[in-house]
Amino acid sequence: MDNIRLSEDVILHSQKAIIEIERFKDKKYIKKDLFTVLSFITVFLILGLIERNLFLSNDGLGLLEHMNIWIFLATNSIIPFVLNRLFKILAENIGIDTFKELGDIFRENAKLKQTTVLLNFSTAIGFCCFIGNSLQNAHIINQLPFAFWDSSNYIFSFIASRLYKLYLFAYFIPITITYVFILIKSVSQLLAIKEQDMVEYPIKNYIQLNALCNFGLDILLTILMPFIFFSSGVYLVHSRFDITTITTIVIGILCSLLFLGMYALLINNFYVSVIKYKKTHLDQIDVELSKIHKHIFSSQFDEKSGQLLEIYLKKEQYLWQSKERINKISKLPLGIKAIITSISPLIPALLKIIFSVFKNFF
Repeated sequence: MDNIRLSEDVILHSQKAIIEIERFKDKKYIKKDLFTVLSFITVFLILGLIERNLFLSNDGLGLLEHMNIWIFLATNSIIPFVLNRLFKILAENIGIDTFKELGDIFRENAKLKQTTVLLNFSTAIGFCCFIGNSLQNAHIINQLPFAFWDSSNYIFSFIASRLYKLYLFAYFIPITITYVFILIKSVSQLLAIKEQDMVEYPIKNYIQLNALCNFGLDILLTILMPFIFFSSGVYLVHSRFDITTITTIVIGILCSLLFLGMYALLINNFYVSVIKYKKTHLDQIDVELSKIHKHIFSSQFDEKSGQLLEIYLKKEQYLWQSKERINKISKLPLGIKAIITSISPLIPALLKIIFSVFKNFF
């Protein structure tokens, strides 16, 4: 029993060291990511010059002609910067205490067993993708026109590309997926406003709620865009329906369902919190209006007290305007962005299917 607990503690400690909120908040990690990508690019270019595979004739795809490898490298470089920038924007729009609370919730969620399962599952899937891709480039399965990482013609480029794909598929992508899952879950938990947090007036809490929800959607869009570019590249490079294109279409459908689910996770607590927020503040305004009306009707105003009446009337007008603003607050925010986010993974797949149908028909 003690050995099991010890091994669990080791796993959780190792997991916490990898999945920590600073992973995309702290610039030192971003610099490491960029250094890793630039190192691979340098190695690819040097080997491309040595093995003369920067450009290839006929149906071959040289290093500088293969769009997918550059989509991978660009994604690898840009995602950390974008996530880091989104954190800075969020920090500017919510209070320091709320930002700190997000970090605390993230760390708690990072320790959960389901996080371990997701990280291990993502890593296993990534490793399987790495094996499948390696077998394809070794001309064992799903043979394609040769490329700069073709094992039979360019062995050193093949080895270098395998090291990069292992890093990408079995480390960077699983880490990023798990990180985003924990972050979206943490944001959705933070969106649930507590009663004691609704004392502030006017609309301070709503601005924070909206900023958090927008942050969550922007995170999802950041992860989504590279998939759209990569899947488009897959359909262009693989001009037929094979195991790679079919797998990409299936992943596109799963991504759409997953992103729709994550949006539902975000807006569920947002919706409940906004209803609570509106009710709390509308009740407060009604109480204030009732007091004003009681003062007006129970007092006798003459020329000397006319100034006091004017103050009452101005306060009444302000409260009615505030009430109108609160009534206009949307319970389901950013709907268009959410719809675009959810269906976008399917767009390249649909275009590919439509193009193939028309091509075969004509």
